[in-house]
Amino acid sequence: NEKKLVDRLEKATKAGAGSVKEADLLKTKNAISRMNRLLNEIREKQTNERRRLTIHKAINEHSHSRMVVGSLFETVFYIVVSGFQVYTIRKWFSNNSLLGY
Repeated sequence: NEKKLVDRLEKATKAGAGSVKEADLLKTKNAISRMNRLLNEIREKQTNERRRLTIHKAINEHSHSRMVVGSLFETVFYIVVSGFQVYTIRKWFSNNSLLGY
């Protein structure tokens, strides 16, 4: 892409009646090269950033699913313990001595 643009500039210089100076053409070539290099750096950084975000997203989703499963297990455990406590206290007060008193 850069080479095509430089070739067109050179053709325009040769075709024109000397309206473009060699020094100006050289400056333009250098500016195009610098912009192309910066554009490639930006593309590379964007690619790296997308890759990093994809990895972090996968890690976060895995952590979230583990947290959800852990919370669900914890909630079920608390409900079972509460049910056992209610059962034990009812047995105490119904004079059916569950604990041997």
